Amino acid sequence: MGMLLAVMSAVQSVQAGKAKEAAYKRDADRETFAAKDKEIQRKKRLVAALATQNAVRGAQGVAAFEGSSLNMMNQDVETFEYDQSMGAANLAMTRQSLLESGKAARRYGVMSATNTLMAASERLAGRGSGKSSSSGSKEVKLPRQLKHPKMKQIICSSWPIG
Repeated sequence: MGMLLAVMSAVQSVQAGKAKEAAYKRDADRETFAAKDKEIQRKKRLVAALATQNAVRGAQGVAAFEGSSLNMMNQDVETFEYDQSMGAANLAMTRQSLLESGKAARRYGVMSATNTLMAASERLAGRGSGKSSSSGSKEVKLPRQLKHPKMKQIICSSWPIG
């Protein structure tokens, strides 16, 4: 019965890690959507600024695409391009951070499951060996296969449940 509970707990740990990873992925996708929205807002501001400058220059009878008017427009475009590149860099860093956090959460779930199964296996091996609680008792060594990196698979397939 103890091993069954340990396996159930281990499965829950793995599922929790996967769920946390999925939540981080959703957060990363939301960041992408928010970045696209910000890009649209920047484009709207640029178009509005260029249109305003064009209208003012036209009303004043000044050529809109010459001299200082052209310099102002070029400055607005350069600012827009800088903002775009900074937005893309920030998005990339945020997405990478969120996705890496998700991977770490998934790995933590697997490690927690592994620890749960190892502890249950040690308890089961201790009970089955006739080990007593006296101070003179000999320490039970776990079989080599329980120390294998894919220990979870080995324990789940080798221990009878029920």
